[in-house]
Amino acid sequence: MRHPARGCVNVLLGLMALLPLAAVSGEPDLRGVGDPTKPPPGVLARQFGGGGASADDAAAAAAAVAAASAASAAAAEAAAEAKALALTGIRINLGNGEGVAVVGDEVVKVGDKVRGMTVVSITHDTVELKGPAGARRLKLPDVIDQSRAPARAAKRGRKDKK
Repeated sequence: MRHPARGCVNVLLGLMALLPLAAVSGEPDLRGVGDPTKPPPGVLARQFGGGGASADDAAAAAAAVAAASAASAAAAEAAAEAKALALTGIRINLGNGEGVAVVGDEVVKVGDKVRGMTVVSITHDTVELKGPAGARRLKLPDVIDQSRAPARAAKRGRKDKK
């Protein structure tokens, strides 16, 4: 006498054996496809040099693209420099008064170097840096008080005056 569950188990094992075949999808092979965010080559030439395809127009288009990419690279570098010297957190040990700060992606204390500048002092809301280009003071953004102001006004039942 055969057990009825044995037939179900055999069917399930057979289906599980077919799962790897079903998992292979029909995704297209994208090797050799260019960057989909870049416009086709003729678009840049028409945009910067008109409809003609002369060598001078192509050179002018290439120069314009190079100038635009250099400007965007300079802007990206300036943004990275600003982020590198952005103060995002301070912690002061109340026992001994020593503090650490998060400047950019680094945790620093007094005496450490950040981007060629030395940390001179850390207070509850500022970090002072000194370097060959001069001194710089980084201030902790006051986002907590700004975010709580509408809640306090709502709690009191009136709007704050600006």
